[in-house]
Amino acid sequence: MNGAVVRAYRPGDRAAVRAIAFATGYMGEPVDWLWGDRESFAHVITKYYTDREPELLLVAEQGGRVVGYLSGCADSRAASGAAAQEIARLARQGAFFRPGSAAFFWRSLVDLVAVCALRGAAARARLSNPPRVSHARAVDGALVVGSAMACLGCDCVALARSGRNPDFVAELSESIVTLADEQAYRGYCILYLKDHEERLSALSLERQGRLWDDVARVAAALERTLTPVRINYACLGNMLHHVHWHVTPRYADDPEPQHPIWVRPLAERRLALPATERVELVKRLRQALG
Repeated sequence: MNGAVVRAYRPGDRAAVRAIAFATGYMGEPVDWLWGDRESFAHVITKYYTDREPELLLVAEQGGRVVGYLSGCADSRAASGAAAQEIARLARQGAFFRPGSAAFFWRSLVDLVAVCALRGAAARARLSNPPRVSHARAVDGALVVGSAMACLGCDCVALARSGRNPDFVAELSESIVTLADEQAYRGYCILYLKDHEERLSALSLERQGRLWDDVARVAAALERTLTPVRINYACLGNMLHHVHWHVTPRYADDPEPQHPIWVRPLAERRLALPATERVELVKRLRQALG
């Protein structure tokens, strides 16, 4: 985006910011396949920043046209709450059944509740909550594309380091290891990179090697502790951009042994272990990790 100028947001930029949010709403790509109603989507993603904290909103202008934006907020909990309120308002107005938004609402209802709960816990665990970048969008890819909320991966790291995450297993060379929510696959772990990076390729080869050593250590610990039939490994980044690895044990009674675990509905996968069982499993994994 050569020749672009970054400046403070003006009220006249509101329509352009909303249009860019819709054009880049699915990981930098148009979101119309999932949420076809432009106005309601723009309300959820941008209304808080344009209407309540416009002083923390920047835009990129090129040739007299707004081509990107960068928003921030003084209180990420207030921004998250405003988005949740807007979604609730749309739901009350029939968004679950309205063409253009129904696909999103039905697809994300369960996940939204779980993610909001985890983010709220992570926010409470922080010692402070300074003003932070909320999200950035650009039509031609010149600005970094991020999340409309705080990074869930960074939240998980902060929560684990604060001692507030009962699913925390260990801190290894490059990663924080936690039990995943989906304990239908007993011992399923997620390793979050300690610092925020969105592409594995952006890490040096040395760091990539150390991160893979972490993954291999967790897999070996799972094999020694739980004797699964197989271990699955995945580093995706489609929904959560923060670099992380899924290490998933698979067992003889697996209902979908030839497919990734995500072919099963979330309600079937998400199984919370009883507290005593979770504590014992975490203890055994820590011992196996040495």
